[in-house]
Amino acid sequence: MLEQPSLELRAWTQADGPDGRVRALWAGGEQVGLVRQAPLPAPAWLGWLARRTLYVYELPDSSLVFVLRRAWGWPGRWHLFDAEERLVGTLRGRAIFDGSGNLLGVIESPDERGRGRFLAMHRRELGEYVLEGEGLRMTFAPAVEGNPFARMLLLGAALVQDV
Repeated sequence: MLEQPSLELRAWTQADGPDGRVRALWAGGEQVGLVRQAPLPAPAWLGWLARRTLYVYELPDSSLVFVLRRAWGWPGRWHLFDAEERLVGTLRGRAIFDGSGNLLGVIESPDERGRGRFLAMHRRELGEYVLEGEGLRMTFAPAVEGNPFARMLLLGAALVQDV
């Protein structure tokens, strides 16, 4: 899934009750992954306090690729862990940090056509995204070719922007 040059994130759909949601990842006309938001353990009126968790799976075998966990505090931070529970990085607002706490890049706000970019230092492009209808299409730049951890962080950043 992460080796694909671009991914399309389809809209969230309900699953596993009122707080569980699923999102499909597509590439080249076929579904290559699945994102599942775990149902919140707290009562609905405490939903704002609950820590959200997103699980990203690769198809066809539904193997876990990474997990995003929202951290406590304001504004919300997200920690991204690989399938073996090792910290890959942290997402804070529009900033993306690697596992060592170094700034990997920032998310550029979308323009009037819904287009935005993931930018590293000196405005070096890591990828781009387009908001389309009920989803988002993202394309990885050559700068992250062969770097699955950077790709995980970019995909994670796209996912948490609309949770």
